[in-house]
Amino acid sequence: MAARTLLDRLPAIDDDIADMAAKLESAPASNGASASAVAQVSSGRERQEITCRHSALKKFEPGKPVIVEIESAMKAGSARLNYRRVTQASDGLLST
Repeated sequence: MAARTLLDRLPAIDDDIADMAAKLESAPASNGASASAVAQVSSGRERQEITCRHSALKKFEPGKPVIVEIESAMKAGSARLNYRRVTQASDGLLST
């Protein structure tokens, strides 16, 4: 069996796009609620920056999880940690 490429899939992709366009054309008119919901989601939300502090590990043990605890004067519902592997040769990773 020969390896498939994206070019092999183009006719099926074009058919899928045509099917979606036909469904869009035959869809009932919106009452405005869906347009409002789409606008709200698409606008993005303003994120508040919160100053946090953490203490570095005293000892790193390879193969064991690294637990990061943060402190802040303000309450945060969640935090996002951007980090790189120790080698610095790989792309940044994201954990939430």
